[in-house]
Amino acid sequence: MKTKLFSLIAFVAILFQFSCQTKVGINPDCALTASDSTNIINAVLSATESFANANNQLNAKGVINFWCYNDPDFIIFENSTIHPSGEILEKGVTEFYAAGIDSTSLNWTKRDVIPLSKEFAQLTGEYNFYLKLNSGDVQNVHVFYSALFKEITGNWKALRVHESYSE
Repeated sequence: MKTKLFSLIAFVAILFQFSCQTKVGINPDCALTASDSTNIINAVLSATESFANANNQLNAKGVINFWCYNDPDFIIFENSTIHPSGEILEKGVTEFYAAGIDSTSLNWTKRDVIPLSKEFAQLTGEYNFYLKLNSGDVQNVHVFYSALFKEITGNWKALRVHESYSE
């Protein structure tokens, strides 16, 4: 677990260090204005709100669209599990939401966004997740969340995700 977390943190640090540098200095195409940064922060926050709303509406497709899940660099670490990407993830999420869920509630309690370039941003945050099954079983967890977001045709999507919580 610690190795996976360290690897994710190291990846983000390296990405941050070199994402906008060239051999002669800073790449002007990556330079962010205050307006660029504000727009990126707002776009990532909006994407996370859409993710919460999709969860709360039991909208599997909306949840899936939050992720950049067909990108070869996509990965989700959840506690000690590495989730598959692509169609396998899409199928798993769809089955999860179709498997007798009465209701869910995902509420962000903290979100900090750091724009890294015009194409990447880092989010760290926390949310509370409540899940009630039709059987009456309830799960209520506080999730610590970190993700590298990538801008794809105007949409910000989670590319490399780490979630941890106590069960």
